[in-house]
Amino acid sequence: MPVLTELEKTILLVFMSLSRGKTDKLLPKDQILAKFPIRQRKEVRFFLQKLSDKGLIKSRQNSFSLSDRGVKETSRVLLQGARIRI
Repeated sequence: MPVLTELEKTILLVFMSLSRGKTDKLLPKDQILAKFPIRQRKEVRFFLQKLSDKGLIKSRQNSFSLSDRGVKETSRVLLQGARIRI
């Protein structure tokens, strides 16, 4: 179980919502980046590559899809919920 930053978790949740849970659906990079504010898109590009290196997403040319590990990790993030900091 890899340790994920909040941005990585958010990217995985965007994948899950855009692909509707299908692992074989390819999402163009532009479609993913459109879900984030302009000031954050450079970081998202970096973390897309990082998630690909971790094996949570698969990359083909300029598109990405969730891997089986990515679906399991995204489900875990959804079940865990948000952390409350007091």
